[in-house]
Amino acid sequence: MRIGVSHNIDEQIARLGDRLSDIADVTAQALNDTGFAVRAAEQQLLGEAFDRVTPYISKSVLVEQATPDRLEVGVAAQYLGGKGGDPDRILAPHIDGGRRGDKASERALQRAGILPQGYQIVPGAGAPLDPYGNVQRGFIVKIMSWFQAFGQQGYSANMTPATRKRREKLGRTASGYRTIQGTSYFVAYGSLRGSPRDSHLAPGIYSKTGIHGVDIKPLLLFVQRGQYSRTLDWGGVAQRTVSEAFPRRFRYRYRTKLEAQA
Repeated sequence: MRIGVSHNIDEQIARLGDRLSDIADVTAQALNDTGFAVRAAEQQLLGEAFDRVTPYISKSVLVEQATPDRLEVGVAAQYLGGKGGDPDRILAPHIDGGRRGDKASERALQRAGILPQGYQIVPGAGAPLDPYGNVQRGFIVKIMSWFQAFGQQGYSANMTPATRKRREKLGRTASGYRTIQGTSYFVAYGSLRGSPRDSHLAPGIYSKTGIHGVDIKPLLLFVQRGQYSRTLDWGGVAQRTVSEAFPRRFRYRYRTKLEAQA
C-alpha cells in the first residue's frame, strides 16, 4: 500500500529556465504538496467506498515527507498504535482482492475452540454496534470473557463460573419454572456439527433470557471466509493525483521562490 511519489523534473526545469540554484528544495516542497493531495484523495476514496469509514482508518493515511536530499514522498496507511488493527492488513483485501485476515478476537475464539477454523464472525441481529456499524469493542471483550477465550496474558479478564452465574441472575417464576433474568450466552454450531439440539440455529454465539432461556438472540454469527473483490483503486487514484498535482505545484513553488528572491 505504500506509494512512492517521485517525478522526472528535467522537462519542468527546461521549460522554466535554470535561474534557480536550489531546485532540489523547490522539488521537495512540490513533492510534499503532492503527497498531501494524494492523502486527501485516498481519504475521499475511503469515504466513498465504505459506509461510515472509521476515523481510525481515515487518519491512518499518513505522509512521509520528502527533503532536498531525498526527493521522494511516501503515502501509506500506517498503524497508529493503541487497540486498533493494522490498517494495511485491514485494507489490503479491498485493494488487491482476496481473503480478509482474521481479527485478534477471531484468533482468540479459534484458540479457545469456539470458532471453527476457516470461519470468521459477523454481527448478528442482537449485537450492539458502534456508530460505524462495527460490533462494540467492549461487547467483544464481554463475550470472550464469558467463554474464557482470553490467552494467558488476559486470564484476569476471564469470568469464573460463579461470576457467570451472577450475570445470569437465575431465579424461579411463581410457578416454579427456571428463569434467566440477566443474560447468558451459548454457542450453537447448527449443521456444522450435526447437533439436533441446535440444528435450527445458524452457527454462532447467542444470548438467552427468560423462562428456560427461550428468548434467544443471535449476537455473533460464524461465516466462512469470503473472497473480497477489488473495491479500492488505491494505486490508480494516487497516480492520477500525482500526474495532475505535481507539475502544477512545482510551477507554483518555483514561481514563489523566484518572487522571494527578486
